[in-house]
Amino acid sequence: MLGMLCNHDDVARFVPTTAFCSLEAEADRGHWCALDARHGRVLLSAGKGMGIHVHLVVWDPITDEERTLPLPAQCSAVSIWWTAAVLCADAAAAGACDHLDCHRRHFVVVLLGCVLHGPDAGHAFVCTYASKTAAWTEPMYTEQQPDSLVVSMVSALVGNALYFKELFGSRVVKYNLELHQVSLIVLPSSIPHCYQSDVLIATENGELGLAINQGSKLCFWLRNQLDDACKVRDEWQKPSRDIEFKTLLPADAALSKLYLVGAAEGLGIIFVRADDVVYTIDLKT
Repeated sequence: MLGMLCNHDDVARFVPTTAFCSLEAEADRGHWCALDARHGRVLLSAGKGMGIHVHLVVWDPITDEERTLPLPAQCSAVSIWWTAAVLCADAAAAGACDHLDCHRRHFVVVLLGCVLHGPDAGHAFVCTYASKTAAWTEPMYTEQQPDSLVVSMVSALVGNALYFKELFGSRVVKYNLELHQVSLIVLPSSIPHCYQSDVLIATENGELGLAINQGSKLCFWLRNQLDDACKVRDEWQKPSRDIEFKTLLPADAALSKLYLVGAAEGLGIIFVRADDVVYTIDLKT
């Protein structure tokens, strides 16, 4: 891992974690917000707010190349909350890619929008942008929910699907990249949820996981899909392994103010913020 991207005071900032880092990558970007990073690319929103005056930028931190994308028309409404993810086009098409040099190839951006107010409140929609065609697809909507969805900017790519976790509740939005279908997963009541206390992760075994801050411990839940009488059902299991924060973080870390803020996909690393300090926890050690 060469570094991490932080959003602070309306500035997207790259913080290197190694001695090697390009000068371009270290530059602060005012009025920019880092949304996602995957497969050698960084996805940012540029501009103030979330509406018509904002556009997306796909940035290569190694070459400093940028590609500007307009937002889809649906996001111009003030009643829309949205976030987005970026991935290489081969991965989006369920193709084989080692991701060693795919930052120079075509990419796909997946935008998830949530309608907050009005007669369509409770709907979520997904539309995708392909660099090969330089165009957005028509949106695909979920069924209307009794209350609005507000999802985290942190997404997880597991197999052929992208997942986004609800910020204030127990729902997960799934977008199947191969079938182009959007659906909702409701977490069981046995899994606690609180603002910035959990983050979706992709496990080494190709499973969807959920890391949770429970008091002084970092706990995990794993999702299994079971075939039950020709019907697929979800089952979430809690492995026995918990991690005590105090055994990993410095003695002066503000353990009472810990927030899970992200994960490094494919590396088994979780980012934890305590006040103004961000720590990395390597799950493989």
